[in-house]
Amino acid sequence: MRLTQDPIQVLLIFAEEDNQSDGFWWACDRAGYRCNIARTPESALECFLDKHQEIIVIDHRSSRYFDAEAICRSIRATKPSEHTVILAVVPRTPADQEEISVLPLLNAGFDRVLLFF
Repeated sequence: MRLTQDPIQVLLIFAEEDNQSDGFWWACDRAGYRCNIARTPESALECFLDKHQEIIVIDHRSSRYFDAEAICRSIRATKPSEHTVILAVVPRTPADQEEISVLPLLNAGFDRVLLFF
């Protein structure tokens, strides 16, 4: 008898396609993960409730398109999210600026914070 495990499922929540979203998509593909991408908070929540992804990556580099913390809280409010890892992609701050505080992100339900330029 051979046991197989389904590939890990990843949900990328990026408002627009850019180098970061392409990089995550490529990494998921290379790792053999099943990957979905959502462009709006509504489609992200709908996709998560349909597929119950194990990893969610939310773009928090700009608040112009959506509120990443609100998306994270809405996903965490659902039952299937109890074993889901949610990552926030945040901009790296220049050396002359104050460091970003991760406490509000952790309070919103994020598990990890990834710094990107």
